[in-house]
Amino acid sequence: RALVQGRKKELGSRESTAEFSVQFQLLTQNATSAITLADSPEKCEQALSRLMLQVEDLEGRFGEYADYLEQLNQTREDISKSISAKKQTLLEARQRRVQQLLGSADRILEGLQRRASGIINTDELNAFFASYAIVMKVRVVAVKLRELIDPVKADELESRLKSSRQESGRSLRDRQEIFEDGANVIKFGRHRISVNTEPVELTTVPRRVDLGSGETSLMAQHITGNDFFKV
Repeated sequence: RALVQGRKKELGSRESTAEFSVQFQLLTQNATSAITLADSPEKCEQALSRLMLQVEDLEGRFGEYADYLEQLNQTREDISKSISAKKQTLLEARQRRVQQLLGSADRILEGLQRRASGIINTDELNAFFASYAIVMKVRVVAVKLRELIDPVKADELESRLKSSRQESGRSLRDRQEIFEDGANVIKFGRHRISVNTEPVELTTVPRRVDLGSGETSLMAQHITGNDFFKV
C-alpha cells in the first residue's frame, strides 16, 4: 500500500511538473507579447493587471511546491520592472510630444494675433477665426493633446484661442471708434489728426536764424515728424 501511494505521489509530481512547465512558458510568452504591444502608459497598466492575475492563478494551483513559488515570485518581479520601465519611457515620450505641440501652438497664436491686428472689418474678423487655416491648426493641436490624454492643456489652449478672438474683437472696436481711414487718422470730436507711422529720429539740419544783425544759417537739432527745432 505504501508503495502504491509513493508511486501515485511520484506520478502526480511528474504531472504537476509538466503542467507547470507548460503554464510557466505560456506566462513568459504572454509577458513578452504584452510588453511589446503596450504602446501607451494605459496599456502598460492593463497588461500588468492581466499578467499579475495570471501569476496569482498559478500560485493558487501550484502553491504547495516551494520551487514553483520561488520561480513565480521572481517572474512577478521581472514583469513588474519591465512594464514599469516601458511605461516610464512612454510617459516621457508623451510629455516631449505635448511640449512640442504646445510650442507649436504658441507660435501659431502669436502669428494669429499679428494677422488679426491688421483686419479692419468685423465680418472679415469673424470669418478669419471661423475658418482660417492657422486657426484650424490650433484646434487640431487641441485634439492631439486630448489624444495624448492631456485634456487640461487642451482646454487651456482652446481658452487661449477664445481669448485671442475676444481680444481681437475689442481691439477692432477700439480702432473703429478712434481711427478713420484704417489707422491713418485719429478722430477727436470734430477734429481729425493724421497719424505719422514713420520712426521718430533726432537729426541735425541747417536752419536760417535771425540773430538781430541779419539772417544766418546755423545747424539745428530737429525731431522728424514735427516742427521741433533747437539751435
